[in-house]
Amino acid sequence: MPNSVSQGVGHGIIIPDDGNGVAEATELGRGFLVEPGKIVYPGARFFSADPSSKLAFLNELVGVTEWTVDSSGNYNHKMWQWK
Repeated sequence: MPNSVSQGVGHGIIIPDDGNGVAEATELGRGFLVEPGKIVYPGARFFSADPSSKLAFLNELVGVTEWTVDSSGNYNHKMWQWK
């Protein structure tokens, strides 16, 4: 990666309190240094879930994301559904 650019991949699961269903999420992003000590990570998050579960509404959903992280570890996260 060029200077001031980083790349990340994340994977997680979502399980409701009652245990009825599981959804998986994978996110891909690339971080850019926008000012000293501040990185912005635009990315995309892809969801999959059992269509017959409580989390079926997440199946095949795609989210466009933006993380902003500072050198102290503070962050802000936004996500919009891609339609």
